[in-house]
Amino acid sequence: MGKVTKSAKKSAGGSGNKTVIWAVEDIVDGPKYETIGTKRQKLYKVRWGETYELASNIPPGLIDLYEKREKKQIKILGPLVTSESSTSEGSLSPKERIPLHQTKFAIEIGDKVKCLSYSEVRNTYKEELLQYFEERAKIDEE
Repeated sequence: MGKVTKSAKKSAGGSGNKTVIWAVEDIVDGPKYETIGTKRQKLYKVRWGETYELASNIPPGLIDLYEKREKKQIKILGPLVTSESSTSEGSLSPKERIPLHQTKFAIEIGDKVKCLSYSEVRNTYKEELLQYFEERAKIDEE
């Protein structure tokens, strides 16, 4: 963990400098080298610490997603199974199991239902996916 402090100029019409602080939580990948301008620069992919950001700097779709999550309007309904791959009892035999990365999931968002690939669900709805699997886990707590 670390903090990076950078001095930045205020917007046009402002006077002096203001201090901007970024909180780097962890390095997740790198180094990667890119030419920026005329110089070769060394870059690292980082995970940022939790900080507050102006709403105007955040994509509106991301804000909508957050607000729906907070109102518990997102629910993973489960994997979709076609009738061709199911048996008469409605379950799959071990030979007919579909790899998770090839599975599509039904997601209820507000009053709409979307069909997304497992990777899309894993990347966009991590908390909801974890909750879905935890609710279905058979764990004996003695």
